[in-house]
Amino acid sequence: MYTGREVGISESWIGWRIAKENLISPNGLNISSNKVLTGTAILEIGAEPDSKNLSLIMKTARMLRNTLKS
Repeated sequence: MYTGREVGISESWIGWRIAKENLISPNGLNISSNKVLTGTAILEIGAEPDSKNLSLIMKTARMLRNTLKS
């Protein structure tokens, strides 16, 4: 991948970029290809318990992110 390149052509990609082999979100989160594949697999499974666990994980991640920003 290209280092420091911006991603996408639409406004929804503003702030996203590529650094080394990771996708960097506007808030600085490094996202590897393995994380993308894992997240896609979890969403593809879509079983009820998985959806509940994913929801809990996302809520916890948001709370942690907000705590670290403070």
